[in-house]
Amino acid sequence: VHGLQIITFLQQNAHPRVATRIPTVPENVTDQ
Repeated sequence: VHGLQIITFLQQNAHPRVATRIPTVPENVTDQ
């Protein structure tokens, strides 16, 4: 599993209240 797959999964399955934020996934998570 690649990091991009995890990030995409998190973005697609984010809670609606979180999904409205840009970016959906925090930078400290995507940097990993």
